[in-house]
Amino acid sequence: MESNRVDDNKLIALIALLASCLIVVSVLFGMTYYSDVRGQNPQHLDIKSCYIKE
Repeated sequence: MESNRVDDNKLIALIALLASCLIVVSVLFGMTYYSDVRGQNPQHLDIKSCYIKE
């Protein structure tokens, strides 16, 4: 009966690890997305800077 308890603990630990990784990835994605959306201002965007100057 003891080995069954150890297997359950390993399964719970694995699920907790995967859930915490999912939370971290979601938070990092959200921070990146919101900083990108908030950081771009169309009035300050220089569209001519990507062309070769002659």
